[in-house]
Amino acid sequence: MEDVAIIQTSDDSRQPQELSIPVPHGHLAAKAWGSPTGRPILAVHGWQDNANSFDRLAPLLLSSDQSYYIVCLDLSGHGRSSHIGPGGLYSAMVFILDIKYAVDYLGWEKFTIIAHSMGGIVAVLFAGMYPGQVDTLITVDQLYPANNETKPCPGLPNPFSFAEFVKNLQELQEQELHGQKVSHLQEGIIKLMRRAYDNLSEESIRLLMERGTSPTSRKGYVNLLLDQRVHRMDVLPPPYVSTKFFEEIMNNVKADLLAIIGKNSSYPASNRQREIAVTIYSRSGRRFKIEHLEGRHHLHLDNAKEVAGSIMEFLNPSSSK
Repeated sequence: MEDVAIIQTSDDSRQPQELSIPVPHGHLAAKAWGSPTGRPILAVHGWQDNANSFDRLAPLLLSSDQSYYIVCLDLSGHGRSSHIGPGGLYSAMVFILDIKYAVDYLGWEKFTIIAHSMGGIVAVLFAGMYPGQVDTLITVDQLYPANNETKPCPGLPNPFSFAEFVKNLQELQEQELHGQKVSHLQEGIIKLMRRAYDNLSEESIRLLMERGTSPTSRKGYVNLLLDQRVHRMDVLPPPYVSTKFFEEIMNNVKADLLAIIGKNSSYPASNRQREIAVTIYSRSGRRFKIEHLEGRHHLHLDNAKEVAGSIMEFLNPSSSK
């Protein structure tokens, strides 16, 4: 492993260290839990979240086995990581590159991925592109990307709304170019996130905001660290979310797969999508398990103990017998 820039150190391996990983557009920030000599695990958060998404899960995984080294990334444009350059657009490929840059810099030839939501889609794509590197893949509330073949641009029903999208993106690009920041009332963000984040608990929202905002001189107001262009990445779905392409990707994945689904999540994959994934993995000879646990979309935050138990049992099947 190359010498990774460590911003903050601690004698207690159960406390995270802040890492800074160089990339062409700046750096990727990360929180590393455990000993660097342990089993390497990369944790990839969901859309608009950050590395704090795993602040409850990581310590629980370490509590029973100190042989893990869990590096939780802030994807580009999220948390404390750099934004992509002016004029750039976010896509799954940007985040796949983030993973590649990170594991190459860490010197990991083979590793495990734990990924939530959008991070799960990116992780499956990466595992299919680099099948020799990922030994185990654990997705939380995302097993299969939405199939947009019948509606290629959700939310953009006609050319006029597409033009409005372009206008909005131009404005965001200008803000990014000039370094403009818009402050927001903190309590207003919490209320908005409660509605948008599938009734995530306020405590969990504040945990994400701790890494996703910076203070301002105005009392009660904060700046969002999230690159606002991230909001515009989902309306231009890339061609590789087609059923055919994703079947080919999943056929190429060599990793064991645990898919954890929230029983009360409002983001379930369709039965057809799940059937495809189950069929592919069932005939592959690889270990495969779908587990439905109590919780909604962010169950790894609001039900971290049960999620951690499921993960530890899958990672160490012999010790659970």
